[in-house]
Amino acid sequence: TTSPVKIMVGHPSVQKLCSFLHTK
Repeated sequence: TTSPVKIMVGHPSVQKLCSFLHTK
């Protein structure tokens, strides 16, 4: 079974948020 965390990390918006935080 896929863990909820994996699903959240795989979410496009989450990846966008991560890249946004990294550029700061």
